[in-house]
Amino acid sequence: MEKKFRFLDGLAMADVAFEAFGSTIGEMFKNAGLALESVIVDLSGVRRIMNRELRIKGKDLESLLFDFLSELVYLQSAEGLVFSGFDIRIKRNGAVSTPGVGKIDPGSRPASGYTLNAECFGEKIDLERHELGTEVKGVTMHKFEVGKSDGGWRAQAVLDV
Repeated sequence: MEKKFRFLDGLAMADVAFEAFGSTIGEMFKNAGLALESVIVDLSGVRRIMNRELRIKGKDLESLLFDFLSELVYLQSAEGLVFSGFDIRIKRNGAVSTPGVGKIDPGSRPASGYTLNAECFGEKIDLERHELGTEVKGVTMHKFEVGKSDGGWRAQAVLDV
């Protein structure tokens, strides 16, 4: 899949909206994280010199992505961390995940939610070196969507800036 994410003009006034794409659920989560981080900072200047591991549970893929993006906002706000890379693994609780980044079958069998394990690569913000963008205050549920699309997965999110 070629397109990773794109920003949406006119979807939300005074906020930033984006769509993220991926051939797998994990790739779509990764690209949503990159979209959010690219609002905060120019990703080309963010070195992958430290990592942070995240484990998040959600009742469905929508709440899982919302919580993942919200955690990235928190880490930037509270600890000054920004990330330019992600290794995402998503498991459907009660189901066996297929080997590979984020390859799961969401319809495989009944289960109770999902678990995301993410390794986030980046560094602390350096005001002398990083080109900062816009501060993200939070992720909103307004127009928030996750679902299958042609050739993979798609998410849409609106960020409160």
